[in-house]
Amino acid sequence: MSFSLRDRLAMRYMTHLTQTSEGRSHLLTQLADAEDNDEGRLFDRVLARVDDPRFEKLVRRHQSDEKRHAALFRECAARTGVTPVPVPDRLQMLPRLDRALGARFDQAITSRIAVMQAYVVLQVLEERAVTQFPMFQAVFARFDPKTAAVLASVAVDEARHLKYCHAIARHYAPSPAVHAATLADYRQIEAQAFSENSRDNVRYTMEQGLVRVSPVEGAFWKGLTELTVRTGGNLTPYFGAAPERPRADRDVSEDLAMAA
Repeated sequence: MSFSLRDRLAMRYMTHLTQTSEGRSHLLTQLADAEDNDEGRLFDRVLARVDDPRFEKLVRRHQSDEKRHAALFRECAARTGVTPVPVPDRLQMLPRLDRALGARFDQAITSRIAVMQAYVVLQVLEERAVTQFPMFQAVFARFDPKTAAVLASVAVDEARHLKYCHAIARHYAPSPAVHAATLADYRQIEAQAFSENSRDNVRYTMEQGLVRVSPVEGAFWKGLTELTVRTGGNLTPYFGAAPERPRADRDVSEDLAMAA
């Protein structure tokens, strides 16, 4: 996978963070939290409304994969030998995105369109993961090859999850137009939330001494993340694992075959 200039800048910062055991522990604990906290509530709500056993199977597999990923990341964090420090709420991406979407995770899913919306939320999160994990993998390969291998295996699962998201959201959408509009809207909201979360993570990791850089370079990283927030967020460059404009005549069985 080729990396953009923005990706390479992010990887440079990740390299500073992962040079220390404490930095690696923080990042891996954050990844584990992202996999098994609020997403679990969302899966449970979707399962209460999904009315097709074929899609129920996908949701359950998706949920199981995320729990397994969390366990893998916690095992990787344990290898650092550092006692995990709880990640502050303000650095949790999913709650931040949920707030931006109007506290959707606390709402019951009682309609087909709500299932679509839930899986569009999951899709934009998976798109971000598919973009981020190759970067994490490349950085960890320098300091912890075992964790790099775990990240590579998880990235394969996340690409498959994107296909689940597309198939389920499309099936429960009232129309292709509503699906496309919701996806475009949520991507913009996620991009802004991700940029704000990145800014706050940079500030936190510097304040905690997890990243050791000169004052000049520290000011550069803080300024760069603040500029990204002010200019509209960091749009995910990877939208390709699921077709953007599916044929109108493609039926459910074809979507399920793609997600298999």
